[in-house]
Amino acid sequence: MAAGQALPDDTLLTAPTPLAFTAKALEWLDPQVITLADLSRSRPQLARALLHQLWPELQAAGSLTIAMAPPTLSQLLPYEASANVFPLVLGNSLVQLVDLTGDRQPEIVLTLSAQVFASLNGNTQTGPRTVIFDRTATAILYSEFQPSQSKTLIAIADLGDRGTPGLIVEVGNSYSLLRWSSDRQRFE
Repeated sequence: MAAGQALPDDTLLTAPTPLAFTAKALEWLDPQVITLADLSRSRPQLARALLHQLWPELQAAGSLTIAMAPPTLSQLLPYEASANVFPLVLGNSLVQLVDLTGDRQPEIVLTLSAQVFASLNGNTQTGPRTVIFDRTATAILYSEFQPSQSKTLIAIADLGDRGTPGLIVEVGNSYSLLRWSSDRQRFE
């Protein structure tokens, strides 16, 4: 028996579906997290390539409501931010470097917060969205930016079978496990 007040009726409609697993079945990976601003300082060419790939993806998804050029790397840094708050908010986006394809080279997992979308287009309804780039940021391997795709990366997990890590993705009211297919060159 649980103690406390009853949950409102609409909570069941918005709460994520529980996910049950054993410790041996899934082990969450916890790669180092840095900001996009940190990446632009330590690996400027990689950050520049990432922005070059990210911008058309945001435009195609309708996330850019005005014609806007991508920010320069220096605009991502707090001490260089102009009156426009967007580059600074984008610079705070989280980046994880983790091998997801089994080639022993880390792919780039970029998560844009709700604040990024609010500063881009005023949309406060968009939650965090993730995009995964190849190791050189010249190709997008996974994206959650298309409005028709209601999916959210929940975690990256080691499945304990010596294969590539799996992406645990919430899709609607259920979960999917996606792994890199080297034959098809995509997550499935």
